[in-house]
Amino acid sequence: MEAHEFYLFRVRDPMSGKWGQTRYKITNQTAHERYGEGNYERIVHTREVRTGYAEGIAFDKYINRSSE
Repeated sequence: MEAHEFYLFRVRDPMSGKWGQTRYKITNQTAHERYGEGNYERIVHTREVRTGYAEGIAFDKYINRSSE
């Protein structure tokens, strides 16, 4: 099994330009897909390593699949 690193992120609101924090831990790849380049910063000390994570099935994708 592969290990994946999850972090909390500081993210920029596209409307107001203000910075906030994610409520849940996500991977760097997921943060890039959701927020775009330059609109997120990883909070390093929140690192969590998980094994057994299904690659490519993030929470938002799971919600979309459950409605099928």
